[in-house]
Amino acid sequence: MVNRVAVFGAGNIGSVEAKDWARVAKVEYIIDINPTAQALANEIGAKFINEDLTQCLDLKKGYIRGLYWKVNENQILREIVDNTNFWSISVPTDFHIYFLILGLYYKKHIFLEKPTTEDVEHTIKIMNRYPNNKIQVNYVERAHPVVLSIIDDIRRSSYKPKYFFNWRGKNLVGITHRGLGGGEGSRILLEDLVHDLSEIDLIKKHVSSAPFSRVQPNIDEIEMLTWKEKNMPYIGDVNTKFRLRFNDGTLCDIRGGFDEDRERRYFIMLDGKTNYTKAYFGQTITRLPGMTPISAVIRGNANIYVLLDQIKRGILDTSDSNLIPLLKNLGATFLNMDKYAMKDKMLDGKPVYGWTPIARMIDNLVHARNNSQLICPIDDAIEIEKIAKKVYYKKGVKYTSD
Repeated sequence: MVNRVAVFGAGNIGSVEAKDWARVAKVEYIIDINPTAQALANEIGAKFINEDLTQCLDLKKGYIRGLYWKVNENQILREIVDNTNFWSISVPTDFHIYFLILGLYYKKHIFLEKPTTEDVEHTIKIMNRYPNNKIQVNYVERAHPVVLSIIDDIRRSSYKPKYFFNWRGKNLVGITHRGLGGGEGSRILLEDLVHDLSEIDLIKKHVSSAPFSRVQPNIDEIEMLTWKEKNMPYIGDVNTKFRLRFNDGTLCDIRGGFDEDRERRYFIMLDGKTNYTKAYFGQTITRLPGMTPISAVIRGNANIYVLLDQIKRGILDTSDSNLIPLLKNLGATFLNMDKYAMKDKMLDGKPVYGWTPIARMIDNLVHARNNSQLICPIDDAIEIEKIAKKVYYKKGVKYTSD
C-alpha cells in the first residue's frame, strides 16, 4: 500500500499536522473533532474501554459513540480504515487513549503527536526504519500519561514484557524491550520513547542504566539570558533563552525562533551547534533523559502542569535561587497571555482572566521558601482549566488543553 495518512486533528494544530504530512506522504483524510466532544470524554471513557469495542463504532455514520466525530462529507470510518496505513493523532490530550485503542484495533501505525521530529527528513527515516511498529511517540509526548504508564509498567516488571491494556480478555498492547521478544498483541517501539536521544553522547552521560531511566542529575545553574536577535519569540516582556549548567560542567541552552514561513514558533534545546530536540509552539520540552524537566514553551495548561508537578514531588526545588528566573518568566508569560488573549472573556457577568491565577500561583512558588508551603498546585491548576473551558464554550471558541 502506498503511504496514506489519516490526520486526526483539532483546530490549528491539526491543520499544521496535515500540512507537514503532505510533505511526507499522501494525506487521504483529515478529520476534525467536534469541540463539544471533550466534555463527554470522561463520562464515557470507562465504558469505552470495558465494552466490546465494535459495539462502540458506527461505521455508517463515522463516529465513536460518545466522542461524536465530525467527519468530512462522504468519508466514513470504514473507508478511512480500509484506505490508510498511518494514523497521525493530534487531538486534545483527553482523547489520545481512545484514538490509540482504535488505531491498535485496526493495526495501524500510529504517530501520537507529533509526526514531525527535528525535520521532515527525520520523519521519513523513522517511517522507513520502523515500518512494522504500531506506536510512534515523538519528542514532546514523553510526559503524556499513556507513555508514562508504559514506562512505569516496564520499571515495575524489571524490563520484562508486561501488558497494560486488556480488550475482551485478550492482550491487545504488548510492552516489550529490545532483545526480550515480542509477546502478544501490538508491539510498542520503546526505543522511540526516548526518541533516539539515548544515542547522543551528551545525553548518555546523564543516563545511569537504561534509556528509560528517570535518574535526575543535579543542576548547578539555571540562568535566564536575553538577546535581541531577529525573529526571536517574546516570552513575557523580553526575548529570552535559558541556560542549564549541569554538575559535570555541561551547558545546555533552550532558545526559540520562527520557521522560515513564520507560521510556527519553535523551541530547541542545544549544546554548542548540536540540536537535541525541536518542539513547536504549543508543545512542551520535558523529560529529556537524565535532565531535569523544564517547560520551555508556554501555551496550554499541560506545560504548567508538568512544571508544577515536578515542584510538588520535589524534583525541582523552589528554594533554589537558580529556579527563580524560570518561574518569574513563566508568570510574566501567563499575565501577558491574559492581557491580549482573554481580556474580553466573561463568566457569570464577571470578567475572567484564565491565566492570571496560574501566574499568581507561580509568583507564590517564587517566594516560597520550601516545597512544604505549596498547597496542591496541580489541583488548583485543574480547577482553573475548568473555568477556562466554561469561558471558551460560552463564547463558542474551540478550546483544547493540548
